[in-house]
Amino acid sequence: MTWVTTVDRSTTRARISLTLVFFLHATVFASWTPHIGDLRRRLGISEAELGVALMGEPLGSFALMLLAGAIIVRLGSGRVLRWSLRAFAVTTVMIGLSGSLLSLFLLLALWGGVLGTLNIAMNTQAVTVEKKHRQPIMSSFHAAWSLGAFAGSALGSLGNSTSLPLVLQLAITAILALAVIESVNRWFLPQADEEAPTAPRFARPTRPLLVLSLIAICGLFSEGAAVAWSSVYFRDVLAVGPGLVGLGYGAYSLSMFIGRVVGDRIVRFFGPVVTIRTLTGLACGGFTMALLSRDLVVATLGFALLGLGLACVMPLVIRAAGALSDVSTPAAVAAVSTSGWFGVVLGPPLIGIVASALSLTTALALVVVLTGVVFSLAPAVRSAHR
Repeated sequence: MTWVTTVDRSTTRARISLTLVFFLHATVFASWTPHIGDLRRRLGISEAELGVALMGEPLGSFALMLLAGAIIVRLGSGRVLRWSLRAFAVTTVMIGLSGSLLSLFLLLALWGGVLGTLNIAMNTQAVTVEKKHRQPIMSSFHAAWSLGAFAGSALGSLGNSTSLPLVLQLAITAILALAVIESVNRWFLPQADEEAPTAPRFARPTRPLLVLSLIAICGLFSEGAAVAWSSVYFRDVLAVGPGLVGLGYGAYSLSMFIGRVVGDRIVRFFGPVVTIRTLTGLACGGFTMALLSRDLVVATLGFALLGLGLACVMPLVIRAAGALSDVSTPAAVAAVSTSGWFGVVLGPPLIGIVASALSLTTALALVVVLTGVVFSLAPAVRSAHR
């Protein structure tokens, strides 16, 4: 397949600025997670109460994701991106000021709403930049997010180990990230490069959009399950020591990052359908091998293949949604992102329920089944080539 490689300066600048947005968004997002345990102890709440408080973030995201698509149609992704990034910095710092279970829940719900809006604006702008770029670059943005998550987790762990107060760490991280983004946000592509403000603001449930949404649910269900349960699987099923329980997640995350770094090049050579089917086929085989084996090396390799197999699913789903001709890009991106988020939220607790009734190995077999569904529905992402 032949791709146009001549890119104008404004598109190149937009790509640079958006890559920074993806990286810094993940850095700030991930930097607070190592502090969750300490925050629970500071507030004097139980683990069950913490679980209730943490539900505020996905609930807030759900509440605003679909509405965000309509707002972006009206105002443009660049403008919404600028203001949601500023709101993200402010609400992130506010989390560190939580003084009770109720305030933590409410602040996380507010933060989640901003995150949902930011997610749709980022990915809508990414679709627009890719269309102007005229070649696959969507996976590179998500690779930047994965790298930022590594950086944020490391920063949070460092802050936690040095007893740096959560609010101070979040303030430093958010302010520095916002300062960098403010210096380049004028490079975001304008609304003139997107649909007209009169385009439909909500997505009709057409068959192509429903299939893409189902792929998003299955893919992110598998991602969420792997992230939440990998260490438990290594500890309880493989019976490894404390120093090795994170090996599965580490292998999964690293291979996902590598898959996203090279994903665009693979798509250029083989197309999105072959890419999805090859990678998800590897994921199904590798993760099945991990579940059937009790060997540490085999299990680690299986989790690595799962990360590689899922690496390009959401980037290709978002690009395909943005290429649909019967719905506006922001509305389509909002629909598949909201569906995917549902998979992230549903995955970990459902795995836990099945594990309690049967076994964790049996429960994680759901990941193989749903990754297989993504394999079978792969032709739906062909619209990304239009």
